[in-house]
Amino acid sequence: MRFEYDRQLMHAAMTSGGKAILKRARGLSRLMPAMVGAMAGIVVVALAILSERFLGYRLDLIALSVGLVIGVLVLSLMVRHSQRTLSRLVLETPAHIGEVEMQLSPEGVLLSNEQTETAIRWSCIDEVLELETGLGLLAGATVLPLPDSALPIGTDRAELRARIAVWRHEEGATKG
Repeated sequence: MRFEYDRQLMHAAMTSGGKAILKRARGLSRLMPAMVGAMAGIVVVALAILSERFLGYRLDLIALSVGLVIGVLVLSLMVRHSQRTLSRLVLETPAHIGEVEMQLSPEGVLLSNEQTETAIRWSCIDEVLELETGLGLLAGATVLPLPDSALPIGTDRAELRARIAVWRHEEGATKG
């Protein structure tokens, strides 16, 4: 299967991979919002107390809360910008430049282009991710996207997933 990576596919693969990794972090995805909420509450109360002590008047909790919400929104935008920048930087690495050939076999995945060649056994593939326009093979913190457009003629995504599941099972991969 031959294809070229594109920004949209890489971004979708990295986002999906990040979510899959968080799910495996047992409880971390539920703990993070609680920690952020607790920290936000502490910051609002601390600013209200400090403003009264050092400025001589107490800041309105509503104004502090609005400021905090705006801060969270700005932080969210910064995270999204960072994700897009990371996707762009990944696409600029030699392994992702130009035409890529991905071969899937009972032994694993062979990914190559003019600069690199990488072989990954099925036991190292943690999960097969569904992307909007293809599949993603999650290996640790690395996601190998495979666009639908690169699938062999007559092969659909469900058929390929089933074949990969058999190969992974035969090699003893038990995750995802």
